[in-house]
Amino acid sequence: MKLEKFYNSIIFKIFDFVYNLVIFNIFFILTIILGLGIFSYMLGFITLVLAIKALDDDINFSIVKRWVISLKMHFFKALKISIFYTIFLGLFIFDVLFFNILIQEQNLVIYQVLYYLFLVLTVVFLFATINAAFVYVYFPHLSVRKIIKYSFVLVQLIPIPALFLILGIVISVFLFYVFPFALLFVWFSLLFYGFHKLIKKTYLKLTFTHSKPLSIE
Repeated sequence: MKLEKFYNSIIFKIFDFVYNLVIFNIFFILTIILGLGIFSYMLGFITLVLAIKALDDDINFSIVKRWVISLKMHFFKALKISIFYTIFLGLFIFDVLFFNILIQEQNLVIYQVLYYLFLVLTVVFLFATINAAFVYVYFPHLSVRKIIKYSFVLVQLIPIPALFLILGIVISVFLFYVFPFALLFVWFSLLFYGFHKLIKKTYLKLTFTHSKPLSIE
């Protein structure tokens, strides 16, 4: 009786929630590392979104088993989606670093303008890259081209969640230098969970009756 009362207590629910976020975050990091980053980051995003969605919907599942199945199931389409973002993010990051070097050598206004322009474009594309994973899960009927398109277009319907995610991306960079352990253990799961809570109702309203969002089950 006491054990059942403990399971139903707020303390246990909070502990279980945090525990799941930590496990999701660790599996996400492992997915990125094992796929050498460039080949697996979109797959990691998609699988993390599926896990976060299940957690938010209070669905119990075998984490290891379902995570591995999800990786196999979504690998090729996720890889196709990631090609677009990888190319442009690579170009924008290169330009940011390039103009930063030029500013150090010769602090011209044009260099500063171009530096901040590409910095903003990098952040926007990072947002779209993460949002693409949510679009993938909530609108599984879309083609690769349309997933990429709506990862940008849907920002018009979710301005506040978009700002939340962009702020989260900026904080992620800060944590990488100041407190990287937060990134390893819980940060990405927490960020995705917060963004999911903010966009869930909007994205569900946009889904067709004959096309349900993906599930990790």
